[in-house]
Amino acid sequence: MRNTIFILFQLVSMQLPAQWVQRSEYFNKPLGWIKVYNWKGATKPLQIDHRNYSIAQLSVCDSFANWIQLSYLPTGALGDVRKAASDKLTNYNQNTKSLPQSYGAYAKIYLDLKKGPDGKLVPYDNTGYQWNIMANAKLGDCINVISTPEQYYFFIPRYSDAELAGNEFAIAAQKKLDLSQHPMIKKYTWYFQPKGILTDSRMVVLLCRNNELPYVQITKGEYIEQMSAAVERKFNSEKEYALKGWPEGNARNVALKAADENYRKRTAMLNKQREKYKDRMQEKASVFTEQPSELVEQYEDLFEGNNQRDRVVPVYKFDPVKVALCQKDQPQWIAIFWYIVPGYDQDPSNNNYEYAAVKVMHESILQHFNFDYAYNFFFDPEKVKGQAYKPLPGSKY
Repeated sequence: MRNTIFILFQLVSMQLPAQWVQRSEYFNKPLGWIKVYNWKGATKPLQIDHRNYSIAQLSVCDSFANWIQLSYLPTGALGDVRKAASDKLTNYNQNTKSLPQSYGAYAKIYLDLKKGPDGKLVPYDNTGYQWNIMANAKLGDCINVISTPEQYYFFIPRYSDAELAGNEFAIAAQKKLDLSQHPMIKKYTWYFQPKGILTDSRMVVLLCRNNELPYVQITKGEYIEQMSAAVERKFNSEKEYALKGWPEGNARNVALKAADENYRKRTAMLNKQREKYKDRMQEKASVFTEQPSELVEQYEDLFEGNNQRDRVVPVYKFDPVKVALCQKDQPQWIAIFWYIVPGYDQDPSNNNYEYAAVKVMHESILQHFNFDYAYNFFFDPEKVKGQAYKPLPGSKY
């Protein structure tokens, strides 16, 4: 098997342009950063769509970028660092409009390299993995059916009990990525997030004042009403399709009748749910799938589906009070997250260069990034007044 993999690897390598450099040539070598920026702070504000970023907020981006470069030396890969803000709105991400303005920096780590005109290694393409530090960051994955430009709902991907049951690989990953004994991180909110629909697998550490989470789990009552609104949107889109998609006559009438019948079934189901949960509307809402559908007539229960109790997915939204405060210079929460894959610590002699490079980044963050300084810088500034950021010399963790 290994001989077969090696031959395939050689064949692929032969087809790549000559300037592409074999990963084995820089395996475990400290290549460092394309440039060390040492940014000094922003000098003017910035507007992106409806979000206005102050000089103070943009200067936070500079600080994060500098902290990243001080805390980690890319090894087996080449690094660059960039400043970031909330994504610009397009036709494809309108549901993020209500999110608070987020800003920060991220390290882009390039694994595939080539030689530039001067013979130095440069990125082969734009692919790579990341380490992000973001103020007021978006978390988890969007729950599409109930999210709108006015209100964003989300879940946080986790392994379900069913996925862990008998799955030695998932169990080992959970255990290996357990930071509950880390001398610094254990005091903060942290979790391992498996690969989701729109996100890579990652480690996440949240720094929040007094560990007060920036999001809340919504109630069953709110979930039912949001699903009701989703059913209304679906009904309107089905009617619009019938009117625009079919010529006047029998075909259009059939489509309109189907839309009316679907709407009747869905509203009847929702009314049954309102009656069933009328005394439990203030309970916290968890559902049976990460991406529920507005086709509620297919479910026996909005929260348990068709008796599907093997997965429990809490439904969250960001705390409206904290969201309103995000326009001020002071961040309300700091999210530190980095790409990690279960199995990153496997034997590097297996020629898995990506895992080896990711392992260095993961361990560098755990050993050298000064989480306490970052927390105090924003939420207890007297403790670090007049002190510049310094990475930790290392730990026994």
